[in-house]
Amino acid sequence: MLAQPKLHHIVATTITANTLAWYEFALYLSFTPLFAKLFFPPEMGSASIINTLFIFALGFLSRPLGTLFFSHIGDRLGRKVALLLSILFLTLPTFIIGFIPTYAQIGLAAPILIALMRLLQSFPVGGEFAGTMCYFFEISPKHRRGLLGSFTFFGSQVGLTLSIVEFLLLEKFLSPEAFMSWGWRVSFIFGSLTGFTGWYLRHKLIETPLFETIKTEGKLSPRPILESLKEYKLPIFKAFLLSALPLGGWYVLFIFFPLYFSEILGTSLNEQLLLNAGLLLLSTLFLPLFGHLADRSHKKSLLLGSGVAIFLLAYPLYTWVIHYSFTLFVILQLTMNLLLTAQYALLPLVLCELFPIRVRYSCVGMGYNFCNLLFGGSTPAIALSLSTKTGNLMGPTFFMMLMALLSLSPLLSLKKQKNI
Repeated sequence: MLAQPKLHHIVATTITANTLAWYEFALYLSFTPLFAKLFFPPEMGSASIINTLFIFALGFLSRPLGTLFFSHIGDRLGRKVALLLSILFLTLPTFIIGFIPTYAQIGLAAPILIALMRLLQSFPVGGEFAGTMCYFFEISPKHRRGLLGSFTFFGSQVGLTLSIVEFLLLEKFLSPEAFMSWGWRVSFIFGSLTGFTGWYLRHKLIETPLFETIKTEGKLSPRPILESLKEYKLPIFKAFLLSALPLGGWYVLFIFFPLYFSEILGTSLNEQLLLNAGLLLLSTLFLPLFGHLADRSHKKSLLLGSGVAIFLLAYPLYTWVIHYSFTLFVILQLTMNLLLTAQYALLPLVLCELFPIRVRYSCVGMGYNFCNLLFGGSTPAIALSLSTKTGNLMGPTFFMMLMALLSLSPLLSLKKQKNI
């Protein structure tokens, strides 16, 4: 077992590297309103926002391929090697985005190039979360796996918060002309450079002791993807279902709502982004608390309680804010934020417990990322499109309720796992 100071150092280094990686990836989300103006015809209006979100969702099509690629590396060569490669693969398309001409300059080629870069950028993300989940789980003492696993989402949320703050600062201190011509480009070029810092930090990490043990004993799987699909189909499906509410709920809360209330209801986008940044920081602070409670044998009750609460509260809460009251909206966001935080704080623990070490990276990656393809990145675009075209403002409510039911179903049969 790792010495305590050594463990603290590894956790801090991993969180810092994850923050840099996800700051780099999250820039597209934070700059979505600006990209809608830069890369689509001005006459499209709110449809340009929807198209920008569909480009974001398009990137998720490459995640399954990234999952297969990095999972094989993670289960054959090690968690550290896969995480090192993923952050390098993430850096190049981020850098290129900073140089892509606008729609006014090259027409339809502009959104096509952005879409291509999003596909390339999302490919390594197929290995990021699964690798981080496995890494934290396998370096942790058994009695602290919930706590350390909760830090999987710590870096991603801090990274997204940094990208939001950067967007707001640039918009405040640069003229509109400077911001739209070169200011946003600096963010992507600088963001790509942070990827090299993240790579250096990961390079200093050790491989997980559990992986090193099975490697020394000659117990590595020769074909982890094939073995996973042959031997662990049901646990992978459970992982898929368990991921539905944390993933889809997160995208509804932090991506759909700010854009919905700013674009459809005409409220201040900056106001929504500031609220988002505050909610992300609050959620980040609660992650380790829920992880600690999971280590105190409250895992199943936390997941069941928060899932049932989201299912029961979604309809009345969204009904109260249907005509937009900022106070009620904040109450809704705070309530859903804390309930969802409990869900994704514990997700790394419950997913990693489902699988043995030799195929853990592959199985977690497939369950999590294939769910992400269906309920993750496409959620904001679909929800915003449906609300715009049908005028039905309750669509996200029913979607949240469906995701809650999906994630609750495997919990009822979830038992204490024996996998180490």
